[in-house]
Order: sequence, then C-alpha cells, then structure tokens
Amino acid sequence: MDIQWASYMQPLSYQLAHTTTLRQAARYFSSQKVHVVVIVERGRVVGILESEQILAHIDELERLVSDIMQPVQTIGIEKVSLEQAFPVVVENHQHQQIGLLTKDVMHVLMKDFMERYGLEKRAFAMTLQHAYEGIVVVDSNGVIVEFNDAYSRFTGVPHANAIGRHVTEIIENTQMHVVVKTGIAERNQQQLINGQEMRVHRLPLIQKGVTIGAIGFLMFEEITKIYNVYDQMHQNNLLQQSSHMKDTLHTHERDLIIQVLKEHGGNKVRAAEALGIHRTTLYQKLKKLHIEQGE
Repeated sequence: MDIQWASYMQPLSYQLAHTTTLRQAARYFSSQKVHVVVIVERGRVVGILESEQILAHIDELERLVSDIMQPVQTIGIEKVSLEQAFPVVVENHQHQQIGLLTKDVMHVLMKDFMERYGLEKRAFAMTLQHAYEGIVVVDSNGVIVEFNDAYSRFTGVPHANAIGRHVTEIIENTQMHVVVKTGIAERNQQQLINGQEMRVHRLPLIQKGVTIGAIGFLMFEEITKIYNVYDQMHQNNLLQQSSHMKDTLHTHERDLIIQVLKEHGGNKVRAAEALGIHRTTLYQKLKKLHIEQGE
C-alpha cells in the first residue's frame, strides 16, 4: 500500500518550550483549545504532551513539561512505514522537522483503506467490535448502521437499540450528520458526552465522489482499560475494594478542587484553567462532588 504520509501529518504549530511548567501548559491548552502540543528544545521537537497527561499530574503543576512528556523519535519521511511506532516527528531530506504523525493516523488510514479498496462487511463488523475506541457508522441520512461494543458501554445504549436510529437520538452533541452533509472531515474535535469531554474524529465515507455516510471514532483508550480492570475485579469478587478505591479518588479530587478554588479566590474560570480542564467540566465536578461556594 503506497501511503502519502505527508497528507496525514499534523503541523508543528502548537509548541511549548521544554522548560514550561504544567501550570503554564494547562493555560496554553485552554487558550488554544488543543489536545496535543509538541515540546521543543533548542529548536527541535523532542516530545509531545497531551491534555490528559496534565490531568494525571494535576497535583504537580509546578513540574516541567519535560518531566512527563512522551519522547518522540524523528524519522525521515522516506523511512516511515506501517510498522513504525507512533507518534513520530517527520523530517524532510534537508533534516527539517516538518510534521507529526500521531497514533490516530491508523484510524484515518483505515477509513481511507475502506474507501479505496472496500472492506467485506462481516470482516468490518468484527473489526469494529474488537476496537479499543468507540466506533459508530452512519448512512447518508445520519442513521446508525454500525455501533460497536465500546461505544455501547460508554453511552449505556445497547447495540440493538442504536441500530436504525438517527445518530442525534443516541449520541449527545454529535456532528456526524453534519459531516455527512458537508463531506468535510472533523479531526481531534472536543465533544461533551455523558458529562465527559471526549476527543473524537468524524470522517466522511465517500464513494465515487458522493458522501454515502460517515464513521466516527471516540478516543478513550484509558476508559477501555478501566472497563477491563473492572470486569476482572468483578470476576474476583473485589467490588468492595473497588468501591473503596472510588471513594478515595473522589475525596482526593474534591480536596484538590477546593484547594485550587481557594488559591484563585473562588474564581471558577481561573481555577478551571489551573486544573487544565474546561470550566463546564469544573461545574459538573462541583455538583457531583457536592462542593459549595466558600468551602
């Protein structure tokens, strides 16, 4: 398969110096409304940082981004292959870094492969059900024709109840039906689903120049891992320990939010920026954790 890798690269537009603190990075993510930035040292990209990584270190905001970034390899564009471990920074023949290939490139390639060569329906359905990410496929009318197990678990909607329904009835804040109309891909978009801000890709399915549907990817690899752990704990009759763990995490999160709110004089917008989350998410957490103004 001859792949034109340049067409799949993300530009290196959003950059942070390796000496940037996580607090500064959180503000940058919020102001630029991005989920991934590259970390630069001496004019060269040395790593990437995702917004989820900041959330994982929310109590260490004075640390440097270089402490938690994901190091990336730089590779010549002529050497990139499907066997490559992503993400990678790509450089041209003059050794200039020209773009970033993230792990999401495999999803886009799958969509393009479907368009170019087609995929037997049964095999495609099996691929959907074993995918880590949530995957939904709609037809030209925005009606769901495929809805995998991962998406079903996340939304709480059984597969049988989703098939044949318009996508707006099943997935809140979706734009899948819009992508069908415009034929324009929407990559790395933020979407609020079930009270959580998720990262999604929405890609049109085009056949002979006509948009015949769209495929959407819900990126939540870590959530899938949590489900797997939960299932294993259930099998081992450890749900009581799980409940205790959940209570402990909620207590820690509650204390942290109260502390940050105090540091910012109760200003929720500034507190959300410091926490590296959207203010809507903060409001939801305040309600969920029963945090009153002035605590």
